[in-house]
Amino acid sequence: MKETKAPKGFQLDKTVHTLTVKVGETTTLKVSDTPKATNTQIELFKLDMDTAKGTPQGNAVLEGTEFVWKYYDGYYTRDNLPSAPTSTWTTRTKAEKGSNGITHYITQLTDSYKVSGDSFYMQNGSICLPLGCG
Repeated sequence: MKETKAPKGFQLDKTVHTLTVKVGETTTLKVSDTPKATNTQIELFKLDMDTAKGTPQGNAVLEGTEFVWKYYDGYYTRDNLPSAPTSTWTTRTKAEKGSNGITHYITQLTDSYKVSGDSFYMQNGSICLPLGCG
């Protein structure tokens, strides 16, 4: 048996599964779908509101700003979004120097930036965001 079309949001299983069926017996083949996922790195940059630059004015501090990330397991629009997300994470900005020597204040969905929240979704050892669960 081989899957020829995957459900919406899931990866196609290209594996050929063999199955032996004997007369008068029931045979079961158990397979599961792997959600499509993105492990594209998502970074948020904190900018000064007045200058739109990553450098704070005067005594202002951009490091330590917290962001709340909400993940909803399914396909929604603003009109039918559930009241509670499936998973929530809070991350904090850190000061990091770019290759150009300029300090940026960023946060990411990784353990080193995480303040609190649910466990991250993992696929093949990497944090990811599922595109097809539900």
